[in-house]
Amino acid sequence: MKKRIMQIGNRSAVLFLTLCLALTLLPTTALATTTTNINDSSVFIKQSTNYTCTLASATMMLRRGAILDGNSNWNSITESTMRKTAWFENSGLKNSFTYQGMQVVYATFGSKPTQAKKEYLISILKNHAEGIVIYDTGMPHAILLTDYDSGSDTFYCSDPAGNAAKGRIKLVNSTIPGTTQNAVIGTIDGFWYIKNKTHTSSTTSVTSTASNSGSLPTISGNNTPSSLTVGQYFTLTGTISSGTKLTSVTVGVYNTSGSMVTGKTVKPNTTSYSISNIDPYVYFNNLSAGTYYYRVSATNSAGTKQLINSKFTVTASYATISGNNAPSSLTAGQYFTLTGTISSGTKLTSVTVGVYNTSGSMVTGKTVKPNTTSYSISNIDPYVYFNNLSAGTYYYRVSATNSAGTKQLVNSKFTVTAAAAKASGINYPTSLKAGQYFTLKGSISSGTKLTSVTVGVYNTSGTMVTGKTVKPNTTSYSITNIDPYVYFNKLSAGTYYYRGYATNSAGTTMLYNYKFTVK
Repeated sequence: MKKRIMQIGNRSAVLFLTLCLALTLLPTTALATTTTNINDSSVFIKQSTNYTCTLASATMMLRRGAILDGNSNWNSITESTMRKTAWFENSGLKNSFTYQGMQVVYATFGSKPTQAKKEYLISILKNHAEGIVIYDTGMPHAILLTDYDSGSDTFYCSDPAGNAAKGRIKLVNSTIPGTTQNAVIGTIDGFWYIKNKTHTSSTTSVTSTASNSGSLPTISGNNTPSSLTVGQYFTLTGTISSGTKLTSVTVGVYNTSGSMVTGKTVKPNTTSYSISNIDPYVYFNNLSAGTYYYRVSATNSAGTKQLINSKFTVTASYATISGNNAPSSLTAGQYFTLTGTISSGTKLTSVTVGVYNTSGSMVTGKTVKPNTTSYSISNIDPYVYFNNLSAGTYYYRVSATNSAGTKQLVNSKFTVTAAAAKASGINYPTSLKAGQYFTLKGSISSGTKLTSVTVGVYNTSGTMVTGKTVKPNTTSYSITNIDPYVYFNKLSAGTYYYRGYATNSAGTTMLYNYKFTVK
């Protein structure tokens, strides 16, 4: 029994030793990938800022390279740890650097057509399982190209942009512009790769159309905006110089997500390029309020360099008014003509001019949508009826809306006082004989509508003997209309008073009071 147990033990020991020996003979790649797969989601990262896409992509490439080399500390490779070695502050990822023994260099495609670029990428990936960092200088944006599936003719990548899906995705689904895979490939200008990788049998070198030797482009005499207002123009200056011909220059304004808002990419094919040539295509005046980055990048045979990455802000500017007037005191029925011009750096989407009561409700006025940068209040004046205002306190207000928002440009308090009605052209008797007729003349006028007019003959006790009250509802009334109802011929001998009263918004006023006698 003991011997049996011993035999089993010996067999177990032999099996264990055999397994250990087999493991030592396995390639380091096999060991590493069993621990962490290079396509594991933990390997991929998102860029920490809107301008470190190249650094984040290079980080992912080196992580995958470290895993393939059997480095269990691959996750210590981060944007932060690489930055000091691989990054030019205010410029971008270096075209050549070494990190943890991995030598990274940059190469360009030169003038290769899209199909040639595609075939070239396939051949590179065959020798670089860790992937390569591809770069679109026009956007600009960089991503990690991870692998190619020949069965489905599909490239895969990892895009560090915040608005892209995390992990390994199809190239066509990246944020690099292009609705098809070939369209995306067509925009790629260059790439970074690990030159001295150790996870294959031989060191691989990549031959590009352009050389990695030479100096990167430089810029001089350049300016940058620091703060602009909405609608403001800015003229760019600067000259890009290069020891070899400039194959690409991109000048533009980018939002905080890293997308170009306005700008252009040109292919100078010269050793010097003036930014003034591209200035007409950078529309600072069309920028809405916010934070932006003015960027300039240039590519020559040595690679691509971001020459300018300058942060600036655009603040909204409200509309203003000039040459305007406002009433201070009016009498009921009085007209007032408005003047003034509203100016705006951006189009005026709305202008409101009106009179408001003390409750804040508009009594008279109008809102228009000019869709222009200047508007004359005289255009809206006919719709503000000051002459229809009754006695009281009011506010004359003007407000305007543009891209900055709505601003009240005028808020002027004024009063309307009621004016008593007036009589003119009045005739009256001084002495009549009993039975004698008398024809009345004259008119009554009022700034506001006459709600009541009374014309009549009164005795000494103040009682109307003959006459009539009417409700004209007009601002003018002729006494001849009421004359047939005042019977002077029926008055008996005595002393009388010929009187006229009128009522409007100011109240009731005795317009005249003439004493006469009848004998």
